Amino acid sequence: EYQDPKAQAVFAAGREKQGGEVWIGGPGVSPGYFDPAVDGMKKGVPSNSMHAKTREDFFTEDGWSWFKTGDIGSWTDRGCLRIVDRKKNMFKTSIGEYVPVEEVEKTYQDTCAFADFVFVPKETKVAYIAVCVIVSDSVGVVMKWAKETGISGSEQTVVGSEAFQNLLYQEFEKAATAKKLQRFLMVAKKNIYAEYQAPGYQEDWVNGVVCKSGHKEQLLTATFKPRR
Repeated sequence: EYQDPKAQAVFAAGREKQGGEVWIGGPGVSPGYFDPAVDGMKKGVPSNSMHAKTREDFFTEDGWSWFKTGDIGSWTDRGCLRIVDRKKNMFKTSIGEYVPVEEVEKTYQDTCAFADFVFVPKETKVAYIAVCVIVSDSVGVVMKWAKETGISGSEQTVVGSEAFQNLLYQEFEKAATAKKLQRFLMVAKKNIYAEYQAPGYQEDWVNGVVCKSGHKEQLLTATFKPRR
């Protein structure tokens, strides 16, 4: 337990939040990065650009130096700090909560046999998340499920059906619960969009897809990671 009143106040305020960027502060925290042009003993030494980086990552308040780590964390029920992701991999919703994009995508994609690719669009003006699901190599499993449940039609029809949306919602709900995702990271059924893409679609998405507006958009990187 902290004895310093200032540390107690900071810790108590932090525990009221579900998650956010981890800042480290205290009398022993460095005031910034070393830049020979600013902090060095010799004049005329060129800068290594760390002075500018210091202004981004450090600040001083009430005699304490604070460092913005770039990590996103949350408090566990036991009061322990859990590092979720890096800030650069996340976005903030309209209610100020950070979405650990890669963790959410991995949770839903790796635990669902009916989805080959799950993508979380970056949307900062709403308080919820949505997911785009691509069915490709797993279409055989999907069509088998459709036959067993009495759903007919082409791959596109089955994947775009409300019944399949319900299936994905049930699978994602179980995965989120097992992974203990925070409530705002659990996707609602109405916010699940699924479509079928023939195997090999990744190459087309790397080269660029023409949108309805006529604009050509590259959806994947050369390593098949989503572009945001």
